[in-house]
Amino acid sequence: MKLLTKTNLYYLTILLIVFSVGGVLFYFSLLSVINENTNERLQQERSRVCEFIKNKGMLPPTSFMLADSVTFIPSMGKAHEQMKDTMLMDNFEGELLPYRMFMFPVSIGNDHYRAIIFKPTIESEDLVEGILWAIGWILSILLAMLLLFNYFFMRNAWAPFYSTLERLRSFELSKGPVQFERSTTKEFEELNTVLKQMTSKIADDYRNMKEFTENASHETQTPLTIIRSRLELLIQSGKLDEAQIKEIQVVYESATRLSKLNQALLLLTKIENNQFGEIQPVNLKELIEKKLTLFDDLILHKEIRVKKALQTELTVLMSPILADVLINNLLSNA
Repeated sequence: MKLLTKTNLYYLTILLIVFSVGGVLFYFSLLSVINENTNERLQQERSRVCEFIKNKGMLPPTSFMLADSVTFIPSMGKAHEQMKDTMLMDNFEGELLPYRMFMFPVSIGNDHYRAIIFKPTIESEDLVEGILWAIGWILSILLAMLLLFNYFFMRNAWAPFYSTLERLRSFELSKGPVQFERSTTKEFEELNTVLKQMTSKIADDYRNMKEFTENASHETQTPLTIIRSRLELLIQSGKLDEAQIKEIQVVYESATRLSKLNQALLLLTKIENNQFGEIQPVNLKELIEKKLTLFDDLILHKEIRVKKALQTELTVLMSPILADVLINNLLSNA
């Protein structure tokens, strides 16, 4: 997963958590404010009822309340005050609707009653629902705008990083250290500085190792060639007996193996260092036939029977030098 995508996911998760918690807290805070306001209204209605009974000495009519309804129920003793939510059937709507109920005791002489005031809360619930929907849309739009802003802002902010990454992908030892674009971000500029120093050191080490390998191979190959030529002269001089010739032959073969080993190590080093970068179409059939021709004398001398099955042309893309070395080694080893 890309860093930009992961950052946006973290950002989105945090925003959703914050908005969710904030929405829940806002919802309960709004309900608390509405319930408190409803309770204050019911307390005011109670004061009106008590004031009416005190002045008139009788229970007020059920139509005493303009928007609410009041009911009086005879009680054997003083009832306790109680305020709670309930559901009542609305004859006009034909369904149960939410109400806030406030029950409190009232007395006229020796007669005791329970006064119950019902206040509809459907308007409050509609208000809460409307506010929540409005806030939900606002938060959704705000969240989308924040994500878009964050995406484009972060993509622009991380552009130097991706540029550095692309230049590192194209880094080649033979081309020297990488040149990075300058960045106005301090951390990216420090990263580019460290990477430039690192690639410069790697390129210098590679160049020094390459020079050392080539020089060491050359310096080793020269004395080996001299040793082999001197041994050949000794063998051809005719002044040595058979035992001495055998001993010199052993030394000569050891020097030959050492020379081949040195050439092989040099070849492997060049391959590892990608010094055979030239890729061309190589006709393997033509190359094999050419090499077999060079080995004709050795094949006859060793009395080797060679069976060829090269009816099909086969062309591959590879270094011509490495192709020549490959076929030559396969045939000579066989």
